[in-house]
Amino acid sequence: MRPSKFIQPDEDIWKANTAKFTQKTGVEVKIDWESWEDIRPKMAVAASIGSGPDIVMGWYDDPHQYPDKVVLLDDIAKYLGERNGGWYPTPTKYCIRDGRWLAVPVGVGGGAMTYRTSWLKKAGLEKFPTDFPGMLAMARKVKEAGKAGGLALGNAVGDGNTWHWILWGFGGAVVDEKNRVILDSPETVAALEYARELYQTFVPGTLSWLDPSNNKAYLADEISWTHNGISIYFAAKNSKDPKVQAIAADTDHAIPPIGPSGKPTATAAADPPRTPRPSSHESAFARRFERRAAAPAGARARPTGRARRTARPLKPRRPGSRFVPARGSRRGCRACLRRCSRPPGSRRDE
Repeated sequence: MRPSKFIQPDEDIWKANTAKFTQKTGVEVKIDWESWEDIRPKMAVAASIGSGPDIVMGWYDDPHQYPDKVVLLDDIAKYLGERNGGWYPTPTKYCIRDGRWLAVPVGVGGGAMTYRTSWLKKAGLEKFPTDFPGMLAMARKVKEAGKAGGLALGNAVGDGNTWHWILWGFGGAVVDEKNRVILDSPETVAALEYARELYQTFVPGTLSWLDPSNNKAYLADEISWTHNGISIYFAAKNSKDPKVQAIAADTDHAIPPIGPSGKPTATAAADPPRTPRPSSHESAFARRFERRAAAPAGARARPTGRARRTARPLKPRRPGSRFVPARGSRRGCRACLRRCSRPPGSRRDE
């Protein structure tokens, strides 16, 4: 299960890579494309009932919500890290808990301020502002000029995280380094007051915006600026509609402004870890898919250590059952999940 695409090449490349995996292993893979907002609730259901997809490409810290429902991936993370020169710090924050890898990082989708250059010029500006006061002043001016902007305030998995950027920009945070909740702070109040002022400059409806909403509004020529990944510009540039092509020609991008903290705090659109089967049995093909999908192009994703002993091809058992392991494997099928509910060496987190 993975998020639905925002640009067509995402889906095309994913399908092509999956087909290569099937060709090399003989294992058929079913891909469930879900809307961005539906990934989390469907993952929660799968984790609760112990049945569902073998791999979930989820969001941010999702694996930490179900640490006892995922298969530990220490061997795969170690293999990929050693092969490619180690991991950046941010992925380890999202994927490691108590020293164990709950998920394998795939990538991060960078976000930028996306704006219409003509409307900024009408507001007397040549470039997007670089600080919070300047952004607020710009937002007011373009609204007065006739084309307001907007940021998602609804249940948007990607675009909604824009507001972490605002909170962190004022020096606030939800938790500290020791995981203690520190949201009740003067910095949070200052961020909320700024957000309230900024909201007054938005087009109507942003309180219910989901991830596709700002894309649609921008491409429909309803807003002059927003925060987004590459999808708005990609769609506009590749459109066959002359009006949308004109929007692409009038579009520019900027690094999100810096707040009073004095350092960049912008969040990326997503940092999706991939979590194998939020139910109980350790699927061999899922581990092989993890290793091949995350390996660099042309790499031989060969299991090592314990993974080599357990990652054997799975065979259909009978209609109605999910999988049956090859002879000698320690994993079972759906009928015996209770007997093999824990991966070897794992423990339940407190």
